[in-house]
Amino acid sequence: MIDDQLMWAFTLAIIFDLITGTVKPYFAKDTAHKTNSTTGRRGLIKNAVIYIAVATLYPYLNAIGAGAMANTVVIGFIYQYLISIAENWQAMGWWLPNWLDDFLSRNLAKSQLDFNPSQYDIFGKFVGTRKVKLIRKDEDDE
Repeated sequence: MIDDQLMWAFTLAIIFDLITGTVKPYFAKDTAHKTNSTTGRRGLIKNAVIYIAVATLYPYLNAIGAGAMANTVVIGFIYQYLISIAENWQAMGWWLPNWLDDFLSRNLAKSQLDFNPSQYDIFGKFVGTRKVKLIRKDEDDE
């Protein structure tokens, strides 16, 4: 597995995501992207579990003749990490190509403050009609 270029790409994607996620709070303009130790700890645990699972599953799937499935799983995770890296980059206010900046702003609902994952099915299709009321500090005072 040490000579497998796909696993190297996966490993580098995780490392670069961790780096951009760690650096992001120092450059973020929005306080929602500032440092939070709980989020950082949860992210490290999540990345470790994903890496261990892929590093275990990938050679097993290759050994039983399901190499195409193994490659698909790793490529899927690489794609998700690239999206995360681009989101971190965007949150820091650093330059992104216009087409990528437009894609992130328009298509990735999870970056919206009012995003409620329970309103979407497993395929990302909107199914909920419930409105989520955001409580503002000035409303609590009334």
